[in-house]
Amino acid sequence: MLDWKYMDSDLKKSIDRLKEEIKNDFYFFTPCGLLVSILLVWQDQLKKLGILENPQWASDLFNDFLSWRAFAFVLFVYALLGFFFSKLGRKSETLGNILSHINNRLRQFGSSIICFTAGFSLFLFGLVIGTADSSAARALFITVLFFVFISASIILIELFVRPQKSFDRDFLIVSIIFIVTYFAIRQVGS
Repeated sequence: MLDWKYMDSDLKKSIDRLKEEIKNDFYFFTPCGLLVSILLVWQDQLKKLGILENPQWASDLFNDFLSWRAFAFVLFVYALLGFFFSKLGRKSETLGNILSHINNRLRQFGSSIICFTAGFSLFLFGLVIGTADSSAARALFITVLFFVFISASIILIELFVRPQKSFDRDFLIVSIIFIVTYFAIRQVGS
């Protein structure tokens, strides 16, 4: 049974920690997302002009910044560790430190992806407004969904993977593990 009194307070703390991390990453990763989105659109033109020799350079850079597979893997391992250690019923300071460290890394990792995606979305939004291009509109929609999914994953996983057990979370943890794994495989595969 969920204990909503504790959950509301923890939810606010989780959101505040993510917002603070985003503030730190915004000024670097958002312009990077904007620049990479411009390069993705113009990579063929840049090749024709002789500025780019490898037409996949912008796509490779996009994939390197986004790091979806790595994020999904860390999220999956974090959820799995938290789930199994909560089932063991042991309260360990070492476990608490490990989970706290992974949580901080996951938030940092996700924050850079969120900021990069925000910059990427800015260019797509301008492209949709300026050209009414339906493929840009689809890409913008998918990017915004991805942004929401990453943000929600970071916030929710922090609520449900903790060394102390404040409420029953077995069903939710298993659901998150399968959902994240499913979307990771679908996104990477397509």
